[in-house]
Amino acid sequence: MKNLIIDCETLGTRDNAIVPMFAAIVTDDELSIKDNLKNLIILHPSIEEQRQNGGTEEQATLYWWKSQSIDTFNTVMSQTNSLPLLECAKKFDSFLVEKGYSKNDNPFIWQRGSKDEDWLKNVFASCGNAYKLDWWSVRDIRTAIDVLGASSKQNGYMDADKVSDEGTMLLMKMNEKGKAHHPAYDVVRDFVFLRSLKLV
Repeated sequence: MKNLIIDCETLGTRDNAIVPMFAAIVTDDELSIKDNLKNLIILHPSIEEQRQNGGTEEQATLYWWKSQSIDTFNTVMSQTNSLPLLECAKKFDSFLVEKGYSKNDNPFIWQRGSKDEDWLKNVFASCGNAYKLDWWSVRDIRTAIDVLGASSKQNGYMDADKVSDEGTMLLMKMNEKGKAHHPAYDVVRDFVFLRSLKLV
């Protein structure tokens, strides 16, 4: 079975917050953790076009981004690889088709919390039927981790001793290379958690 994990970086917390960058991975139960990483995409929807469409920014969120490392801030805010919204939506849809993700197979859309799919839906609201995810397929990663007893702190993050050996080694390597807190890292980390719980 194939599922989808999404993670949005935003400039606010409202449903119509601007999303300068989002990452997604299509998971395949039959592939190893390493091979699943080939099914990862990072996209930069145009910030300016989102502003023109009424997308919102909040000072508190902008201050928070400025408190992060300069590399992380520049990665998220860069518009070098940004795409017009319709082109971005179509590229995302083509990625899902290429990786074999089909909502007809009743897969889940995993996200951390309740907002990411709403953010994407609002970003691409002007793109007609180019955006094709269904809200009823959404599942919360934090709830799954806590309910299954994998977090002694009940904070939605798995205890280190409950993460698979393969997953632990991958996350350690990403930390060594300074990739922790890179936006794509969040998707990979949550994939490792869900794989360790045998949910994807």
